[in-house]
Order: sequence, then structure tokens, then C-alpha cells
Amino acid sequence: MRRILRTLSQRVFIFFYFAVRYYKTDGAVLQLPDSCLLILLCVLQVVPVFVQEGNTVHVTMNHYDQALWGLIAHYARIADGNQEISFKLSHSNRERNITITNGYWRLLRFEGSFILPSRKSGALHPPPPLHGQATVSWGYHDSATTMLVSIKPENAHEKWPEQCVIDSPTCLQTASDISTSQIISLQFVNLPSWMIITMHSLFSDFVMDEGNMTTVKFTFPTKLPWTTRGICAVNSVTALSLDNSTTHNFKLNQDCYTIALADCSPSSRFIVGIKMITINSTLSVRILTQNSVMDMVQENSDIKVYINGTEIEVTAAGVQYPPKNKDDIFVYRAKKWDEEMTDLEINSGITVQHYGHTVIMLVESKLRGFTCGLCGNFNSENSDESNETPKCVQL
Repeated sequence: MRRILRTLSQRVFIFFYFAVRYYKTDGAVLQLPDSCLLILLCVLQVVPVFVQEGNTVHVTMNHYDQALWGLIAHYARIADGNQEISFKLSHSNRERNITITNGYWRLLRFEGSFILPSRKSGALHPPPPLHGQATVSWGYHDSATTMLVSIKPENAHEKWPEQCVIDSPTCLQTASDISTSQIISLQFVNLPSWMIITMHSLFSDFVMDEGNMTTVKFTFPTKLPWTTRGICAVNSVTALSLDNSTTHNFKLNQDCYTIALADCSPSSRFIVGIKMITINSTLSVRILTQNSVMDMVQENSDIKVYINGTEIEVTAAGVQYPPKNKDDIFVYRAKKWDEEMTDLEINSGITVQHYGHTVIMLVESKLRGFTCGLCGNFNSENSDESNETPKCVQL
């Protein structure tokens, strides 16, 4: 995500660089000198500087080590598991004085924030749709063009399946067919006439004029957060396969593990087994990899994680082994999401989310056609799922 922020900031800078060097008036296209850049300080030599601090990227235009303007882009994961991306352009007093006094064309405002739904937030609750807004303003100080961009759900009160209260796998099967319609709205003020004519020609069904404001509005479907990965869910009575079919043809035992998910490719990198803990009617998960044995067990109200028999402390901040490095190579990552769920991600391409009475497995697309167990073969065909009762084995 940090690399994405940095790349996004750089591309925003490059976009406005060319937008300013070659911009169209009502009569002609004007090409401006290279040194003008965004604020058109043609008499100054300005240097872009990119600085990354954690999840924040700073982009500044400097003149003799003094910032003329800056763009801050920030990424944060909020408490419910969703992600927020925000950005804001700021101007220095020096830049304002020079550009306003001399009547230069400039980028006046560029700020906004968007909430990106997390695949985790929607596992047992309605996932929030993508939403947010941004404002962009450019031009001359006394006649600027302003664009307001907003994204919101078409129906903010979409009903969540009633099965979600009692049966998570069946709930997820039903919910996988839900598609939320989004409305993206672009409102323009003081838009040049040639742009209004162009938009009416290209998007005649979506453009509306109201006084000095032009609005472009259209809807588009967006899938649920987890559809970028395969999802399998298992509780004591129902299993939802990666190909979206349910089965009840199994029984979880307390003395051995039922194979829920395994890598059945020639490399065979992992096995996920589940068994019942009769004392509290919760599930115990064991993951075997080529080098490790990982267990997820509910004790009292907490999901405990053990790696090769040793408990690791899992917090909301998350833990990774080996610790984070520039290559982002890891053996496992674990994180606690409120009191409801703990997830464990391994580098073979799966994430196991333990809710106590339900276990959800998210599987990367690179494993399509190579899985087996209760979760199925992940080949997008639910007609060929095995009807055999899964065996109970010692892991």
C-alpha cells in the first residue's frame, strides 16, 4: 500500500504537470516552459521532493529548499478493518503571494478521502460499499473551475440475508450474489464551454446542466470485498466450498481432524484441518506447512495462536514472522480483529479467519484447481464437488 501511495502521488504530479504545460483555452492550446510546472513560476527553478514516512507520502515542490506547495497522501486501516485513503494539497504563503499577484494559472485545491471496504469487514456483517469524495479546483484565482467527485451507494440500506444470524456458510453463499450499485457523481462549476459540449456529446444520457453547474452521474456495480479471493466457510453443520456450493455431508470429531482445505498440487504446501472442541462447542484449527505446525484454538473468549507448540501474542496491531522487511517476505502474519475474529495468513496464499464457531478460509487465485477437502477444488464449477464423506485424520 505504501508503494501504491507513492506511485499514485507521483502520477498525480505528472498528470498535472502535463495538464498545465498543455492546456486549452477557448481559442488555442498553450505550451508553457518546463520550469513553470503547476504553479507557473516561470522565473523560478523548482524541484519535486518525495518523502515517505510510514503510511504517509509527502510530495513537495521546493525552491532553494523552501516549499512552494505540498501534497500529502495518507493510508490508514480503521477500527472496523476498512481502509481509508486521504490526500490534500497545501500552498505556502510565498506561492500564494507570487501566483495571485501575477495572475498565474494554478492548481488551487486538491483534497479528499475514500473508504475502501476490507474483505474482513464483510465476512459476517454487511460490507460497506466504496464511498468518499474529493474536490479539485484549478485555473485563475478569480475564475477557477471546480470539480466535486463523490462516490456513494445507490441503496444505502441494502438488506442483509437473515441466515447470517444463525448459519455463516449459508449466509455467505446467499450474500455472494449481492451486488451493490454505486453512484459516482461529478459536479463542475465554471467549466469551459468546450468541455461541456464534449461531455454532452460523449455522455448525453448522464450529463445534466443546472444553472452554472454541470453534473455527470452514473451507476456501476461493485462486487463484495472478498470476491478477489476464493472463500470457504465451515461450522459444525455446514461447509461452503470455494465454488459456492454448500454441503452437510460431514461430521466434525473431537479426536481427529477433518481436512477442510489442502494444497493438492504436486508441491503440496499446506493442509488445514478442523476438529470440534466439545467442552465449549468451538472449533480447533491446525495448519500444517512444510516447516511449521500452526494451531488456532479458542480459550475462554480469546482465539489463541500457537506456532510449533509455542503461543504467540496476537494484537490488533498484528504480528509477522520474520519481522517486516523491505522485500515483504513472511512465513506467517496474525492479527486480532476486535473480540470477534483472529486471522492467520501464511505465505502459501491462504488466510484462516477464526470466529470461534465458524472458520473462514480465503484462498488466492493462484491456487485455482489445486485445492481439495471440504472447500472443494476451486475450479469455478460446483457440479463436480465430491460427495464423499471426508476422512478424519491425525495431524
